[in-house]
Amino acid sequence: MSTNTASPTAPQIGSRIVGTEAILRSTIGSRRGLGHNAARPTNEATSTTVAAQPKSHFGIGRSSRPTRPWASAASGSRTIRPTATPSIASTRRRVIVEKCRSRRARAALLAWPSVRAPIDTLSAPLIPPGLEWINVAGLRMDKQRGRPVLVEFWDFCRANSLRTLPYVRAWHERYGDAGLRVISVHAGAYPPSRDPDQVRAAVARLGIEHAVALDTGHELWREYGNLGWPARYLWDRELHLHSYHYGEGAYEETGAEIAALLGVDPWPPEIVRPEDAPGVALVVPTPEQPGAYCGPYEAGAAWAVLEPHAPDAAIVVNGAELAVPHAGCFVLAEHARHSAAVLELEVGDDVTCHAVQFTAGLATPA
Repeated sequence: MSTNTASPTAPQIGSRIVGTEAILRSTIGSRRGLGHNAARPTNEATSTTVAAQPKSHFGIGRSSRPTRPWASAASGSRTIRPTATPSIASTRRRVIVEKCRSRRARAALLAWPSVRAPIDTLSAPLIPPGLEWINVAGLRMDKQRGRPVLVEFWDFCRANSLRTLPYVRAWHERYGDAGLRVISVHAGAYPPSRDPDQVRAAVARLGIEHAVALDTGHELWREYGNLGWPARYLWDRELHLHSYHYGEGAYEETGAEIAALLGVDPWPPEIVRPEDAPGVALVVPTPEQPGAYCGPYEAGAAWAVLEPHAPDAAIVVNGAELAVPHAGCFVLAEHARHSAAVLELEVGDDVTCHAVQFTAGLATPA
């Protein structure tokens, strides 16, 4: 059977990062990426076990929160307070670079430090006019003043985005009536996730009822200076940046922040999977591989970005048939903990495999 491949051309993190690749390479090093999958600066397949700590990278992330005093109790080190700047992107990059420099000796950069933006200096970027919307007629950011706003960049063809989605939906359901506005900004990285019709179908299929902006041209992405998927930005009632977070995790922390901004009691999140629990130890998985990758990997799960071209399209995964009824990211294999395994894919002409992704698994107890 022939193997179909295609590489995403939209801005991505890690080996395909736009704008900050050189900074990240020089400050973190090729073996210490911002996270797993496309979040690594290189395509080198490495796995490093980390001690139990708050999770925080692209895929396993930790909130960055503007609190006083400017120190991180979790990391035990001083937090750099950036000088005032009109750009959220430049401020965040400066903080990230300084914090990464102070941790170059670590075996893996899986826990971003707790960093809050300078109070009242970073205002929400305006939403470019002309974006398509799902579930609402359209929104203007300046009209949201008076209510907290949660902005989440995502892609229905990215495993990390799908794993975070249940919590984003829950925040809308639990806090929407209290005043929270949730906006999911869909910025696709692959051909199917750059197709507005495919995105609309995915939103309906995934049961998303809150506002979704289609940032097909990555206009809003660039306004934010965003670095990857998923990325979460929480704005206060005055539309000043309250906190930001890259990747999966920190669900209890984000929920508590939302509740505090609304002045209501927080709802404890319902943990969807063991990897989401606070303080668990995870292992960096094999980075994303383009096309229908076959070979060894180390991860908690393997996923594939698939696009069918026939009604009964299917692929074969390690000898078992997997139906592909629609475009999206499909689970190929799951493990109870981080595991070493081998992936064998057979992809015919009725399916395009754009990439194979890997998500982190629990570390084996010592």
